[in-house]
Amino acid sequence: MSERPTPPEDWECCESECSPCVWDTYYEELREWNAEQKAMKAAADKDAEGESHVKKATKNAKVASPCVNLCLLNDDDVCVGCYRTGKEISTWGRLTAEEQRAVLVKVSEREQTSQFVS
Repeated sequence: MSERPTPPEDWECCESECSPCVWDTYYEELREWNAEQKAMKAAADKDAEGESHVKKATKNAKVASPCVNLCLLNDDDVCVGCYRTGKEISTWGRLTAEEQRAVLVKVSEREQTSQFVS
């Protein structure tokens, strides 16, 4: 499993609207990482044996926060960086791994319909 991409530091962007910008590259890597995570979840869910050892390990595995350190809630109370709602952000640490994965599914759906990332 690959690691979640790290957002660029402020000093890495020259803000000259160059192409590709370090942010463009980062968001593309993040989309690829999210797709990889989604595929891994789909493969785990496809396990026909129900609660196999692999599925139990996946079910209980720690889920990485989707936070990208670009924290700004829009008018719909959705962070433009990680696509979680304010409530999802504030409760993340108290959610079970299964609940966190459910949030990640919603995050992926929000990201796909977002106007902020192409």
